Amino acid sequence: MSKNSFVLGEQASALDKRISAKILEADRGRIWKSAGNILDSYEKGNRTVLALGYVQSGKTTSITALCAAAADRGFQVI
Repeated sequence: MSKNSFVLGEQASALDKRISAKILEADRGRIWKSAGNILDSYEKGNRTVLALGYVQSGKTTSITALCAAAADRGFQVI
């Protein structure tokens, strides 16, 4: 699956495998792209980053994906 050039590490790959049966590939791609954009923003110097979403919009899955991707990038506190 193409994650819009976002490379999944060990934790993110494990999560993607678990959610792949329930979430369409295109939607998973958007989740990983969003996680990558947030982490890229932080790594470019934006030390405060806010992630939010509408009611019943998949925030839990998106935040879990963000945490997995951050762990793969070596973040110690998420």
